[in-house]
Amino acid sequence: MFTNRMRMTGFSGIDVADMVNQMMRAESVRLDRLRQNRDVMVWQQQQMRNVTSSVRQFQNRFLTISTATGADSIRQAANFAAMRANVTGGNGLTVTAQSNAPAGSHTLEVVRAAQAHGLRSQVHHNPGAETTQGIDLRAFMDLDAGTVTGGSFRVNVNGVVRNIELTQQNLLDTFGPATFANVLTQQQGFTDAMREADIRGDFIGSFSAFTFATEVTARRDAYLADNGITLGDLTPAEVTALYDRIENEVIAYRRAQLTNENNTAIRAISTNPANIIDNTALEGAIDTQLALFGNNPGGGPRRAEASFSTDGVLTIEAALGNTLTVLGGTGAGAVDITQMGFGEPGSATSSLSVANTSLAAFTGLGPLDPIEFRINGRDFDFIGTDSIQDVINTVNNANIGVRMSFSATSGQFVMESTQTGFGARITEMHDFTGNFLGTAFITGGGQMVDANIATVEFRAAQDAEFELNNVLMSRENNSFVIDGLNINITAAAEGTTFNIDVARDAGDVRQLVNNFITAYNDMVRSIIELTETRRPRQNGNFFMPLTQEQRRAMSESEIREWEDQAMTGILHRNEPLRNFMNEMRNALFMNVPFEGGTINLAQIGIRSVQDIGGFGMIEIRDEAVFENFLNNNPEAITALFTNVELRSDHATERDWFEASGLGDRLNDIMNRALSNRSGSLASFAGIPLNMTYNNNILTNRINDQDQRINRMIEQLERRENQLFAQFGRMEAAMMQAQSQMMFFEQMFWM
Repeated sequence: MFTNRMRMTGFSGIDVADMVNQMMRAESVRLDRLRQNRDVMVWQQQQMRNVTSSVRQFQNRFLTISTATGADSIRQAANFAAMRANVTGGNGLTVTAQSNAPAGSHTLEVVRAAQAHGLRSQVHHNPGAETTQGIDLRAFMDLDAGTVTGGSFRVNVNGVVRNIELTQQNLLDTFGPATFANVLTQQQGFTDAMREADIRGDFIGSFSAFTFATEVTARRDAYLADNGITLGDLTPAEVTALYDRIENEVIAYRRAQLTNENNTAIRAISTNPANIIDNTALEGAIDTQLALFGNNPGGGPRRAEASFSTDGVLTIEAALGNTLTVLGGTGAGAVDITQMGFGEPGSATSSLSVANTSLAAFTGLGPLDPIEFRINGRDFDFIGTDSIQDVINTVNNANIGVRMSFSATSGQFVMESTQTGFGARITEMHDFTGNFLGTAFITGGGQMVDANIATVEFRAAQDAEFELNNVLMSRENNSFVIDGLNINITAAAEGTTFNIDVARDAGDVRQLVNNFITAYNDMVRSIIELTETRRPRQNGNFFMPLTQEQRRAMSESEIREWEDQAMTGILHRNEPLRNFMNEMRNALFMNVPFEGGTINLAQIGIRSVQDIGGFGMIEIRDEAVFENFLNNNPEAITALFTNVELRSDHATERDWFEASGLGDRLNDIMNRALSNRSGSLASFAGIPLNMTYNNNILTNRINDQDQRINRMIEQLERRENQLFAQFGRMEAAMMQAQSQMMFFEQMFWM
């Protein structure tokens, strides 16, 4: 159906719609043919644009004059003048040669390598993990039974984790039965107070004074004042709801208050010296188990040790060079480190945490006290609530030529210059208020002044010094360029004399030419496949794009196979592509002027591929000839590919073209192929981001085909309407004849 009209037919008993469809199906074959031809044009354009894309990629890689992206460019003479530097005499020196490096031999003695200035704190900031909040003894008890059970936590040293067991006897020897009885009494008072909270009465017991009715009234009055109303403004239901909400808030508040008070009271029991019978009992139990981590190498100190003071502070720390983390226990009897009193849930570390330590805690100042200092002419301002990590980040982002860090393993701060050389040394480190730098770097703390820099220096700032061909020189960096040589020195080269031999690198030039030939042949091969492959036929007819009706009758694999055939050969003998190929082939084998004569590819051993199907492709046919030119006449190869001529120096474009090297010739051909000039690839199919994209031969043909298709659809619609009208008149006549017959039959039987 070619129209969307709703039709009522078939009153005569004839299926008019089906008859019209059958008749229109034959006439719609012409429309299908127009659409198939349009699809072929679209495919041709896609294939042509694939070619122009590959041409552009080839041009960008092998024909660019940009030094940044032209490592494979045959238009750059520097790529054909590759030099190689060979270094002998020891380790620690690397040298590469630029194309402008003169051939020859050199000696280089490294006196010393350049160094960045380095400062390291005299202080090792490893405070250890301390139970500053006191131990929650409930973690080691069965509160329902009123007994001491023991428990366990874990310690990780250098990645090795061990379980630390505290037995019932260890705990009783340390605190005594009376201390645990005090814990039970305190916990029972807490339980009673919480029960009172649930019945909304006044609270009793040893906890702080609190009156339920007073708190409710205070919150009620605050709510009414904030909203500018009185109880009289509320309905009885609203008053009830208000009291219910406030009473629930008070209960929740009081329960949280009681819980905090109880936790504080419980921890205070374990830190009360009167409740600690023998502090060495707990210390010895833990320390014995920490001894299993062993000692530092060479008979050094224990890797981990514990101490338990008479005021209930447990400290577990690692020796320098080790990392230690305290973890909660696992399984039966597990005790979390918050119950052990280490403060943070999950784990506690023996090294200073720069992310979690405030400047106030680090320096002993108040949270709002200022901390001010200067580094290399830049003043920095912080307050006590800022963290050490905030300081490190701010200094490192200040662009003042220094980098600050902290080693969790050694517990030391490090300040280094970001550049090497004497001129990059750190010249200013001065505390104004707060003494942060002094606390971080100087033993005993105090104010850091510029004079202290020398006392914390572990690496002096110095330039690189060396003798090149017996001439003493210096550089701020260890990497520098001299006479086309890229030289890199390391500390391992100090005191060593090296020999450097610089010579032309024929291998790099061979690789450059091989890369060009491979890519050129790949591009040519893809074009040959398009222009020289004929369109396949079936029963004498070309494979054409499938119609919608044909697609519905085929499987997906059958559709793919058919369309592969239909897309093959549609650019057979395409004139723009064949002209492009011929231009490139002719340009490659024309002579190039050189030293009063000429040079060409055949002379250096490169000729056309002889295999069938290799039309237009090239290969190194005579390896010996090519190798001889690489080693003995590299200038000829350079001129052949890179010879540059000014257009203004030649009378005609043709003269300039014949005087140019192969690189400029190919680039000119490709520029013209991708331009909008008549006969170019771009003018035939269009290329993206170009004025030809919507203004080219194939696009114009496709647009013309669309107009033909639209006109054909209009014709078919008129023909369809005409057929329905004819059948409608026929049905009307038949209905009239039938009516007359029925009339005569009735008259006959009357």
